[in-house]
Amino acid sequence: GSAEVTWLEGPDRLTLLVFGMGRNLRVQENFTGFSGDPRDDGGPQRGDLTDQRYDVGTLGLRASYRRRFLGFGHRQQLEVGMYARQDFAETVLERIRSPLVGPAVPYAVDFDRSLSITNIAAYLRLDLRLTEWLSVMAGARADGFAFRTVDRNFAEEDVFGERLGRDASDAFGFLAQPRGSVSVRLVEGLSWMTSAGLGARSSDAAALSEGELAPFAEVIAAETGLALELGDAPDVQRGTRLTAGLAGFYTRVSQDLGFDAANGRNTVTGPSLRTGATASGRL
Repeated sequence: GSAEVTWLEGPDRLTLLVFGMGRNLRVQENFTGFSGDPRDDGGPQRGDLTDQRYDVGTLGLRASYRRRFLGFGHRQQLEVGMYARQDFAETVLERIRSPLVGPAVPYAVDFDRSLSITNIAAYLRLDLRLTEWLSVMAGARADGFAFRTVDRNFAEEDVFGERLGRDASDAFGFLAQPRGSVSVRLVEGLSWMTSAGLGARSSDAAALSEGELAPFAEVIAAETGLALELGDAPDVQRGTRLTAGLAGFYTRVSQDLGFDAANGRNTVTGPSLRTGATASGRL
């Protein structure tokens, strides 16, 4: 659920959005048959059926202020904003005994954790039309994250003696993310656009240790391409309009995620690189 309030007066616009979410997920799946349950006691393999449960509550808000003004003989736009989000989650992954060897009950716990993740961000964006044929956009966003994890699946004894079967940790992270784009109108109806920027994906809270500076997965992305718009304006009732695009893209992720069947979930796979092109048209 969400609620939004927008205030407009002349060239100014102020928007405030508050939202809340609740999610409940349970997945039971066997991805690898009977290969992941090594036994050293002579008993039969119990199978690789996993029971994953995830419950999360989220509260957040977004606010932005936009002002339009004249500069270089054209209308320009400046926008500033902020974002805040708080998540509280419970997540469990258990191994379930196969019905082929007995009642389908849990026989092992992969993890049992509660998570608290706080994200606060601020951004600035400037859209400038410098000439009739040249427009630029420049912006930056700064994100801060705080993670708290309580792991309830620790052994109750270590090399130093007895201990509790749970452990808590806090970690933090911060990243600045610039982005810019340039649009050049080559001829009437045909434009060339290029953009590039740095993004981020939040760290896996369960993989962080006490006091760690969270290692964000940094994303470097760039795109360039041509956009064609011909014909009547999009708001006319009758007419003909053609839009088409041809673009190439490049994306590098410093720590990507891939599905691991043995673990039954996404795990870190190292850096990845994606390049490609897209073409589209509509009449």
